Amino acid sequence: LDAAMQNKDGKPDEADRLLKEFLVEDPDNVTLTLMRGQILAESLKRPKEARELLLALAERCENSSPLVQVAQIDMQQNDLDAAAETIARIRKRWSEAATGDILEGQLALKRKNVSAALEHFDDALKKDPENKIVQFWKAQLDSQTGSLSQATKALEDLVKNRPSKEIDAGVTLMSAAQSALANLELQSGKLDDAIRRFEELKHNSATGKLSRADRWQLVTAYVAKHQWPIAKRELAAILNDPKNPPSDDERVRGANLYRQQKEDAAALAQIDYVLKVNPTNAAGVVTRSYIDMSAKKFDEAAAVLKRAIELTGKNPEKTPAAFFLMLAAVENEMPPAATKVTRAREVLERGLTVQPESIELVQAEYLLLASTGDHKGAIAFVESKTNDDPKGTFRRLLVDVLRDRKEYEKAEQVLRKLIEVTPDDANLAAALVQILSLQAGEAAVAGKADRQRTLDEKALVMIRDYRKRYPRSVVFLQAECDLAARGGDLNRAIAISEEIDKIAPASTTGPMLRARLLSRQGKSEEVAKAYKEALERNPMQPDVRVLLGQELMKLRDADEALKQARLALDANKDRLDAILLEARALAETGASGSVREAGRRVAVERLEAAIAAEPKFREAYHTLADIELARGRRTAAIAALQRDLKSNPQDGEAVARLIQLLASRRPGGEPASAGDLEQARTMAAEIGNRDTDGSIVLAAGVGYHKAGQFDLALPLSEKAAAMLDNPVAHLNLGDLLLSLAESQSDPRLARPLFERAVAEYDQVLKMQPTQVEAANNKAWVLHTYLGRSQQAFELLQSLMKQVNATALPGELYDTLGAIQETLGRRSDAEQSYQSGLARSPNHPVLNYHFGKLLATDRTRTARARGYLAKALEGRDQLSPAMVQDAEVLVRQLGRSISGN
Repeated sequence: LDAAMQNKDGKPDEADRLLKEFLVEDPDNVTLTLMRGQILAESLKRPKEARELLLALAERCENSSPLVQVAQIDMQQNDLDAAAETIARIRKRWSEAATGDILEGQLALKRKNVSAALEHFDDALKKDPENKIVQFWKAQLDSQTGSLSQATKALEDLVKNRPSKEIDAGVTLMSAAQSALANLELQSGKLDDAIRRFEELKHNSATGKLSRADRWQLVTAYVAKHQWPIAKRELAAILNDPKNPPSDDERVRGANLYRQQKEDAAALAQIDYVLKVNPTNAAGVVTRSYIDMSAKKFDEAAAVLKRAIELTGKNPEKTPAAFFLMLAAVENEMPPAATKVTRAREVLERGLTVQPESIELVQAEYLLLASTGDHKGAIAFVESKTNDDPKGTFRRLLVDVLRDRKEYEKAEQVLRKLIEVTPDDANLAAALVQILSLQAGEAAVAGKADRQRTLDEKALVMIRDYRKRYPRSVVFLQAECDLAARGGDLNRAIAISEEIDKIAPASTTGPMLRARLLSRQGKSEEVAKAYKEALERNPMQPDVRVLLGQELMKLRDADEALKQARLALDANKDRLDAILLEARALAETGASGSVREAGRRVAVERLEAAIAAEPKFREAYHTLADIELARGRRTAAIAALQRDLKSNPQDGEAVARLIQLLASRRPGGEPASAGDLEQARTMAAEIGNRDTDGSIVLAAGVGYHKAGQFDLALPLSEKAAAMLDNPVAHLNLGDLLLSLAESQSDPRLARPLFERAVAEYDQVLKMQPTQVEAANNKAWVLHTYLGRSQQAFELLQSLMKQVNATALPGELYDTLGAIQETLGRRSDAEQSYQSGLARSPNHPVLNYHFGKLLATDRTRTARARGYLAKALEGRDQLSPAMVQDAEVLVRQLGRSISGN
């Protein structure tokens, strides 16, 4: 007790002397040895001496506590290898105890491996299921990894049991669990529940106050609830607490809240007070300089930072890297522009002389160099930092840089060397698998099927090996799922996603993977179901709410989509994709015309407000034009697109939409007016004069093409193909020539256009041998219009040898089936149509062709009629000849069935 009091009074040397003298007489006293070890390690900063003391006792007693404390000291000193050795000793001596698992979990957290920590805590709870402290830690980790429902249940169970244990000095496990629950409710957007729980904690506490952290969270909850007056009152209580005065960082935190509420004077008062008493406070310095920089007061911003750098340079502790990062940002914004990169780099180099191991400074200098276009020099700079890199920090950054630049082979080499040094690092193993997968994807795009296959097989072997080594790691299952999906085996990929659910039932990884896979198959109902499942596991995912809303719009469930949009906006009222979703949903809500028109009016108001706040918000203009067209306000739609192009002259989609709108037939079928056509021509000419790369010229050509103005589209599309000379431009020109040829009534005029279309598709396939759309369209032209069905068949067979056939779209199987029918391969054609329908069951043309094939077999007329009826449901996607033919066949088959 005497030693404890001495230590508390700031006299750790005296406390250590007392304990040392007592332990001479009683050297095996575990409690006092542990106490002395703690004072040596923490208060006196003599961890080596503490370790020696504790290890000596560990050899003489059967209590695990001395070794546990040694492991904790090792982790505090970031000597993780030593900690691992100590934990191994504990496991060897006390193999049945949960202690080793708990320490392994703590070590995994130090290594930033949360999934491994969760596994170890799970193992600990199997051995000691009543360990409430571990239950609490695991719940905290579950909440961090997105398993909110599982974390909430665990914490609620703890609260029901009303534990009296202390998790920290003066903090009971009960209040800690209540606090954690309140924070989870805050994360989940359940603001009323969070506020109620925080207020209850305050009421039930012995002091009538919350912990410092919870007081801040209560302020956060009231701010999120848009109850600033109450939040301001609570904030003032923290900032003006005479018994527990706020720290400098807390004042800066308060200043940022004042800034968010536009109370700039109060914000600056707090920051300036902090800088007056502590001009080197990192948060205050960076915040003040950021405010000045945002106001274009570059000299003032730089002065604050330079003073802080000068003052901290005189101290034993190094100047924070954040000061140099912020000063570099100021120099990069400050005129003159000609010298900004040089000035910013000089600052970063100065920072690296002070903080040579700062990953943030190295990353900033890399990005600065890359911004000038000198990617080679930027990579060389990062490589130069890897020469003296014992921890591998800069080599990991180099891997990220090389991956982003698509230099996958170099990235693989660096990773393999890192793995040689740390073979048990699961994160490095996962990164290597990812690099191999990216190389395989690149090979697939380039049409290098053999290389893709080799890389995929290599990746699969590695994945399966790592899965054996890390059986509960989701990362490698996810990699195998991606590999199966890329190979087109979507059923296998979905099965793997369900396997992930078994290992991590509270994680959103499984449902999110399923959503992505099902989306590729066009199964919107199942995609929406997967997103809902992800939200059940973690409701605080505004990104997923927006994705769910977008899928619901495809299902014509505008009311539910609107609900999801507004939940996302509750989390961030300025979120742009949620604003778009809300507007699109508003435009489709309401059964009656008047209700729907009211919704569209509100949608227009919301979009106009968003555009006023962000004039370059392209998608808002596009959506506004769509809604105005739906309201029958063509002039307003045109005006919206024109406004877009004033703010975003390079918006190719707006160019295409506007030209299409001006050059298309009117809703009543009347042709475009001479004035509108002249406006479109003037716009296209102006684009042709100013566009230097061809992308906007291409967009203008697309607009004319969609408007059915093929002759006006042709010169623009030809020019774009010559300027861009890329697959997209040549594919577009090929499709335009195909449309132009199909519009000719004279076959002699059409044939050369078909030949030209084939030549453009050849250009695409020369650049991308496995470009499916180009191969499909070329085969269709050869078969349908040029009488070269055998050549078309060989083209598609060659393509299918280079790619995974299961990854091909339904349209290609439709083309293949039509060709096989012509070549007399009816059974093969039937199989191709069925393969296509398995991918696209509602595809009108596929249903038409398959129905027509079945109609020739009297034993299958009922099935044939069903497919033809399905085709007619999408008659707007069939040619007039197909519609007429299908209608005749349906009538004939109906009579045939009736007669039978």
